Amino acid sequence: MSERAYLRVTPTSEELTPRGIPQTLESLHKLTPDSSGLRSKLNPFTSATPPRFEFLALSTGQDAPVEFYYGADDYLGTLEERLRSIYPKTFDIERVEVDVASQLIHPVELSHE
Repeated sequence: MSERAYLRVTPTSEELTPRGIPQTLESLHKLTPDSSGLRSKLNPFTSATPPRFEFLALSTGQDAPVEFYYGADDYLGTLEERLRSIYPKTFDIERVEVDVASQLIHPVELSHE
């Protein structure tokens, strides 16, 4: 697999206030590529496909902290702004390149014995 840009959020012990989170995340669903111009309407390669967002919760072990990864096909900057508005300032939010497949636990074949 290959690396992809994500926003990594490392939580702290500070409490997260859920007020406003649903509206903030809902606003991401309203983002669409600007397709109102004449050039966009005449271009057969223009797509009004809504952006895709991805959320992962990963940890490297039982005693390791959980880190949250947010990805987006487009609008990573907008996603970062929204995340900064809902998470406390003590949460660390940074852009990273991650190969998700290398972070996952590899399956182990068990015998029937």
